Amino acid sequence: MAIPALLQWATGFLMRPVCPGFEDVHAWVFSLDLPSAMQERFSTFLSPAEQARAKRFKFPDDRRHYVAAHGYLRRILSHYCQVEPHALILESLPSGKPRVIGAGKLPEMEFNLTHSHGRGAVAVACGRAVGIDLEKVRVEVDCRRLASRYFSAQEQSSVFAASEQRLPGVFLRHWVGKEAYLKGIGVGLQFPLDQCEVILTEAEERAVIRCQGETGFSEAWTVRYLPLEEEWIGGVASQGDQWMVTVCSVSTLGE
Repeated sequence: MAIPALLQWATGFLMRPVCPGFEDVHAWVFSLDLPSAMQERFSTFLSPAEQARAKRFKFPDDRRHYVAAHGYLRRILSHYCQVEPHALILESLPSGKPRVIGAGKLPEMEFNLTHSHGRGAVAVACGRAVGIDLEKVRVEVDCRRLASRYFSAQEQSSVFAASEQRLPGVFLRHWVGKEAYLKGIGVGLQFPLDQCEVILTEAEERAVIRCQGETGFSEAWTVRYLPLEEEWIGGVASQGDQWMVTVCSVSTLGE
């Protein structure tokens, strides 16, 4: 698979943990279906509150995926903070975005977690807000109906013009871009989605976000899409456009 400009793979990377530079965002993508021994180990990483929340899930798969996603988040953050995963103390800001406090705190570190259909991803940045989203392409989704309800007129035109074969991917690039941006600014899907406009480039490897506010449309954020398998769409959103994504492998984390 060709890697778009401003995307690179990390191979044997971070022998000594380093917080990403201002012009770099690290994206970690992983499966949530873990071997039982690893699942048990990850459960020990979680705080008492996280463990209690995991127990409240009705369905076993949801419980396992929650433990895997939050276990990986703590394992990844511990890689940068140089403390044990269970020792990290996370608190939520009023916006709902989490941050590390206490031991291992890196004042400018920003991070975001997403998970969907058995897969998860974490974005880590330093000195810049960041959001990430990941969705599985599903042909049964009524893309045009959802676009009519949630997308701006320009976005609807882009979706409606897509061929049947390309339709799910085009729709999800818009949706993933919106979610990554809204998670990055810490507001989530309560923001009117048609006021957050995703403008894809011709090659569809990135997008510009135009968000309507009191002073009109702002174009301060960019989405860069991750080089994933055809059935997945993932994207990272951050401020400006002078930054790149390094796609990291959890295999580099070791035991």
